[in-house]
Amino acid sequence: MKTLRQWLPLIFLATAFCGKARTQPGSDGPTSRPEAADTIVKVFGFDGQRRYAYCPSVIRDGDLRHLWFCGNEPEGQFSDHIYYLAPGASAPKMVLAPGAPGTWDGRHVCDPSVVAGEFKYAGETYQYAMLYLGNRTDRYFNEIGVAFAHSLSADKWVKYPQQLVKKTWEGDNDLTLSNDGGKAKLAWGVGQPSAVSLDGKGRLLLSYTIGDQDGGRLVAREADLSDMGSPTLGPVVKVSNTVNGDIAFDEDRKYIYMIGHAGGVVTDYPAYIPAAVELYRIPYGDFLAGRGQWRQLVRLDPAVTGFPRNHNACIARDAYGMVERPEYPELYFTISKASPEVAPAPNTHAEWTYHIYKYQRLRVPVIVITDLYHPYQDPGDNLDLLMGFALPGIDLKAIILDITDNFRKDTADHPFLWHDPRGPREAGVIPVTQLNYIFHRQVPFAIGPLSMLRSEREIPPDEGGVELFLNTLRGSERPVDVLSFGSARVLAVAFNKAPDVMRKKIRLIHLSAGTASHGFKLGHDAGANAIPGGEWNVALDVFAFTGLLRSGLPIALYPCAGVDGAFVKDPNNTYWRLPDVSFVRRMDARLQRYLGFAFRKVLRFDFLRAMDRDDPGLAVPDTLFKPFHIWETALWTQAAGLRWKGVVERLMPCTIDLHDDGRFDFKYTDKPTPFSIYYRADPVSYEKVLQRALPGFYKELKAPRL
Repeated sequence: MKTLRQWLPLIFLATAFCGKARTQPGSDGPTSRPEAADTIVKVFGFDGQRRYAYCPSVIRDGDLRHLWFCGNEPEGQFSDHIYYLAPGASAPKMVLAPGAPGTWDGRHVCDPSVVAGEFKYAGETYQYAMLYLGNRTDRYFNEIGVAFAHSLSADKWVKYPQQLVKKTWEGDNDLTLSNDGGKAKLAWGVGQPSAVSLDGKGRLLLSYTIGDQDGGRLVAREADLSDMGSPTLGPVVKVSNTVNGDIAFDEDRKYIYMIGHAGGVVTDYPAYIPAAVELYRIPYGDFLAGRGQWRQLVRLDPAVTGFPRNHNACIARDAYGMVERPEYPELYFTISKASPEVAPAPNTHAEWTYHIYKYQRLRVPVIVITDLYHPYQDPGDNLDLLMGFALPGIDLKAIILDITDNFRKDTADHPFLWHDPRGPREAGVIPVTQLNYIFHRQVPFAIGPLSMLRSEREIPPDEGGVELFLNTLRGSERPVDVLSFGSARVLAVAFNKAPDVMRKKIRLIHLSAGTASHGFKLGHDAGANAIPGGEWNVALDVFAFTGLLRSGLPIALYPCAGVDGAFVKDPNNTYWRLPDVSFVRRMDARLQRYLGFAFRKVLRFDFLRAMDRDDPGLAVPDTLFKPFHIWETALWTQAAGLRWKGVVERLMPCTIDLHDDGRFDFKYTDKPTPFSIYYRADPVSYEKVLQRALPGFYKELKAPRL
């Protein structure tokens, strides 16, 4: 087998990268912080045979996955061939074999990397190219070639007859690096190619491994294969000391991603393959220039996968080399057993245990309940809902509009809250529809019960929202996080109707409501003291709030108010403010229009067409919202498992002492409890960090291209 085992001393040259991207803030106590779920599943292996399956290359096509890999033919012999496993197929087919004896790839073909484009060869234009490693004898140097096909599911690929990238030394012999006791150590050559498209046609960015007298390294260069009558290769740039790297772009080519073998030394058999692979990213410009630092995103080692060896990995990407959600990657890698389960003998080689597995970081399934109106009641509702569509860690399952009839009138007549004269307003169907349109989504939405509950166990008429909520829970494969930004009415009614569904299918309720006050202490805000619970969302529906807190469901409380009202910053409430919304003018054009439509309270029948046309009437002037009040950010970042650099925040397990008017007292605990409460170590510092960071987050959001 002509992979890396003959070149081991070069593989593990010291490789230094910076630390993990996701770090826990310091904590002296227990935390209920939700984390993204990781899954590892087997994809393929030649079970019960003396055959190996490794070096995957995966193209994603919507929900379909095309897989190429290296396997041996015939059984029991080390002779690399390239196989293809079609979407949904249980057995692979061999699609590329070694060439005739004596040709440059007459012994092994391996390490496939498939990319789309337009490639002219021998009078035909092919849609796909496969870069691959080849060599001519079992202990001979590796080189890189290319083959072509008209479809991903092709039974055979047409080879270009010569090497595309040759070894780095002259002559037609092996390069001896050293001679230890009469046993020669040979240079490995070039191989393990990975290619991404630069223009959708024939220009590629090609990376590959070199192993020679200068050590092991990953290099990159441009390759123009648009006309194979005269292919061209650009200058070589060293990009890393790692080896066996597979690369991919993000959508805007801001970053390039690479998964490759991790450094470190293993001594037990098989000592020629590593224990871990790691996924990194680096700014694309730094990659091309051979500078900068790689940032580690994922490490797959024995503690994560459960296997002693993890090697030869790839990134699932589209046919042109782009990853859709790089923060939540889909990675394919090879596993192997190790001594004493395997031994270097004909029937027990480690290679016979090479199987391909998939790692995927899953997004958190979320249902949002929001008191979103149009025209707005709180403009923060329109801004924060962008998080549900844009945060990479969130899988938005449904939106329930929590609307109260009293606020649909010209002048609101809620018995406890401000008699707002700025109506009428209706449920926020328009902004939700606009976001679905902008992000090419079809997130379902519906309206919940319209009237306050008259008791904790009442089941009032539903406008469809409670049923959508329960059906979404029933249909979810995994327990769901619920983010509630209005009253607790939808949650309370859903629990009254189907408590078993709620207990089984809800992982955590993130409840934006209440006052962070110890000992039921009243503060200096007479208006807050006069309403139930001392806070707007509790007062919207007191029976719903108290009934939910008495349900026994897992609830994380994010108080909106501190003891002195909703516009103060407390370690346990979520309020902070932006000085203005001038950052909106630097956001994606369609998102600017969405916010302008909301913030300027526009009423037009062409509310979708307006998202695609420049219109001064949708511009957001600087004079709006000085300051801009925000209560919602903490719920989204906690649910998505995100961190703000320089901020210490977490969910603290607690006990709750609840009064019937919605006021509660809380105490931290290390005992089992269904409750936790939001905590931030320094509210003033928190606000300063987010005043810098959150506008940058919104400015980087991109509406998907049509």
